[in-house]
Amino acid sequence: MKVTRAIVLAAGLGTRMAPLNLCRPKPMMPMWDEPLLGRILDLLESWGVHEILVNLHHLPELIVSYLRERAARGGPRLCMSYEHEIAGTGGALRRAAWFVPDLPFWVVNSDIVADLDPTVLVREYKRHKPLSVLWLHPALGPRTVEMCDGIIRNFVSARPGSSGTYTFCGLHLVAPAIARYVPEQAGPCSIIDVYCRAMRGGRTIRGVCVKNSFWADAGTPAQYLDAHARWLHAARRKRTQAGRPPAQAADHARGAHVRGWTAVETQAAIAQGAVLERSVVWRGARIGRRARLVHAVVADGVCATGELRGVAVPAELGGAPCIARALRLLGWAGTEVVVDHLAERGSDRTFTRLCRAAASVVLIRYTAARRENRRYAGHARFLRRIGVPVPRVLHDAPRARFVVVEDLGNERLQDRIPGMRRKDLLRLYGSVLRTVAVLHTDGTRAARRRRLGMEPAFGRRLYGWEQDLFREQFLERWLGLRSREIRALRTELDGVARPLEKLPHVLLHRDLQSSNILLVGGRPVFVDFQGMRLGPAAYDLASLLCDPYVSLPECVQERLLTEYTRCVGGAREVGYEAFWRAAVQRLVQALGAFARLGLRPGTGRFACHIGPALRMLARACEHVGGLPRLQRLSETAEHARPAADCAFLEYDQECGN
Repeated sequence: MKVTRAIVLAAGLGTRMAPLNLCRPKPMMPMWDEPLLGRILDLLESWGVHEILVNLHHLPELIVSYLRERAARGGPRLCMSYEHEIAGTGGALRRAAWFVPDLPFWVVNSDIVADLDPTVLVREYKRHKPLSVLWLHPALGPRTVEMCDGIIRNFVSARPGSSGTYTFCGLHLVAPAIARYVPEQAGPCSIIDVYCRAMRGGRTIRGVCVKNSFWADAGTPAQYLDAHARWLHAARRKRTQAGRPPAQAADHARGAHVRGWTAVETQAAIAQGAVLERSVVWRGARIGRRARLVHAVVADGVCATGELRGVAVPAELGGAPCIARALRLLGWAGTEVVVDHLAERGSDRTFTRLCRAAASVVLIRYTAARRENRRYAGHARFLRRIGVPVPRVLHDAPRARFVVVEDLGNERLQDRIPGMRRKDLLRLYGSVLRTVAVLHTDGTRAARRRRLGMEPAFGRRLYGWEQDLFREQFLERWLGLRSREIRALRTELDGVARPLEKLPHVLLHRDLQSSNILLVGGRPVFVDFQGMRLGPAAYDLASLLCDPYVSLPECVQERLLTEYTRCVGGAREVGYEAFWRAAVQRLVQALGAFARLGLRPGTGRFACHIGPALRMLARACEHVGGLPRLQRLSETAEHARPAADCAFLEYDQECGN
């Protein structure tokens, strides 16, 4: 059976890719100098597809121009279906009924990167005659599809990521009978809704996993960068197996310093001396000789002259009204400004660097979901008054939910530690601890005197919340432990928290880890302090000295704990038992957070910290004692992690990230 027709879905707004979607529609974004749409069309053509229908909506003129240029070169017949209002996947099939009247056809998303042999899908269709055969992946992605014996039972699993769940890869072989299950009325309609309707009517939807295939979702900026790295890795491996040397990673960036990999679209202007690392540069961008791009996507119209991380678009395409308002507050409206959307950091806040010439600031946007976010500006002013260095607040707009702060760069404590001599390490952490001592002593007195509004103090409820995070995200979702095992671990953890509740309280940073300490001229500056509250000093010290991002040696931890006691004049000496007990509590909270973020698209990189956190937890359990189950878990669970998260990390490491 030959499948000769296909529908390519390219009408979406691409909102997950914002603000890049304001520069180009997602199907036209380059993947190693070839539009995502072009790669899908090439794949379909290689399968023998003769006619392809592409639906359009967002910025259609760019797609139309590309399709006309491609059609002029020959190949499959290309048709277009413009949707004045987005019809959804199911609605697209309703509009395309004329194109696929009586034969099975392919339906494929235009925002995926794929390489596979379609034979197994065709064979499954011929053998079972289902309504549709879906390409599924058993390891990567969110894994929300439940399948048993090749038959899909549920598209929205209540246990995503567990055994028997898969990810739909955006490609299906569909029978023309699908039209019977598409609602006739106009309006958006999802293909999943259509499938569910068909399943209720007794029709079968099957799924298959294809061996030796490649799939990547390029739906968000982080996934878009990850797809580049993984595609390069796969291409190099294929070339090596064929006996050919790997291709150059950045043929259009000669004269620049390329580290790891960088994809530069033809016609981009790259000056000699620029540093490019794990980044994508579109053809309409200009990169100056002093520019440094790190894990960045630089869109058309951007002139990069300094350091950029994340997503950079021209200011007029910033994608949020608060950006325009921030530019007016800064007096930058009407000038050439680069909007650099920084990578996700695992919170509900977004960070955007606004750059004008040599000046730059950071715009922090937040939602109303967490009350503590509104406290950032007030806490920053309070901390500066008592001598704790934090970024200076330039503008605070609580009604618009954003704050503008000075840009103090990207160097964090965690970046400085690798390879550092022990003497220098002790000196650097000593300077951090002197600042912590000011927070815990002067800060505590000032906060109580001024009745500073803060989050609720540490107590049974907060300790319980941290342990619940560990149970739900790490023990249940990551490790898949049984309820009996989890109850036994919870009993041990209750015994950890109770003594902590009796310790005296000081003013805490709450998330005092190396990623939240900037280094400016070698001087520590605290960030992410909006969750500041009262609690035991041991908690802050455990956060800093047992930080999985750094993994300090035990002898260094002991020296620094003694240094802290000296800094506070012995007034708030933290005993070793309290310190290690707080370390257990803090590390289980960190493991819960790492598991939650590691299972989310765009933040999978946090999974790499689970191993160090477990090793540090094993050390803490040895000091506390009476935690046999938790210690055994921390010593054996490091390699019991979902294959999906391993894949992200492996590709990152092998491609030089």
